[in-house]
Amino acid sequence: MKHSSAATFRSATASTSRSTPGRPGRGWASERTGRIARIIVDPKNADAVFACALGHAYGPQPERGVYKTVDGGRYWNRVLFVDENTGCSDVAMDPNNPRVLFAGMWQLEIHTWGRTSGGPGSGLFKSIDGGATWKRLTGKGLPEPPLGKISAQVARSNSSRVYALIETGDGMLTNDGQKTQSGSLWRSDDGGDTWELASADRRLRGRTHYYTRFAVAPDNENEAYFLAAEFTKTLDGRRHQHRSHGQGRTDRRQPRHVDRSGQWRSHGGRARRRA
Repeated sequence: MKHSSAATFRSATASTSRSTPGRPGRGWASERTGRIARIIVDPKNADAVFACALGHAYGPQPERGVYKTVDGGRYWNRVLFVDENTGCSDVAMDPNNPRVLFAGMWQLEIHTWGRTSGGPGSGLFKSIDGGATWKRLTGKGLPEPPLGKISAQVARSNSSRVYALIETGDGMLTNDGQKTQSGSLWRSDDGGDTWELASADRRLRGRTHYYTRFAVAPDNENEAYFLAAEFTKTLDGRRHQHRSHGQGRTDRRQPRHVDRSGQWRSHGGRARRRA
């Protein structure tokens, strides 16, 4: 299944902006796109950028999806669109091949009294041509619908290793009485062709709608860090997680409540932050 759209937006006032020396910042996309969950830049071409638009999420809207610019943000084309109820929760690029991308699409509607997460629009998508066309990944070890929020990452040290953090129903029943699938982290060792469940620990994604963020160590595809209500890491790419409670504590005492909105990793003496 391929999803694409010819929708084009010229830069206008928006929540994301680009600053050019000697000129004021310019908007990167239509203001109607609402929340931008992630922006990634092609490491080989700074003018090629992808923006992951979740949308305002208060109801159906047509401006959701994945957008791409090839001129540094002057014009944007929407390259992935599912439907008006589904936005982009995250997008990732293969660090070794920028033509390979993974996008998590999330069916979401938010209200002051609660939220509705998941549905037929949610899914994991892959592109191998720089975002020109996309394929929805189903089966082959991935969880069955209904799914919710999704985030994927490709290991820099090994492009065949891909992880997907996926919101499932944790075994609870749907409105029509069907039991949902359990699981949190899936892993692929062949670039996303086949998958296996790596962990069913719900704490990897914590309060899913706030978090569902993780990063893979640049020098070790088996080492990954998960940012949620608890800070968690794996050293074998599978089920063995080591949890850090509170502000820098690693013991099993009662944890403090910490709102973790950023993530740091020190490698070779350099500290790197990932939101």
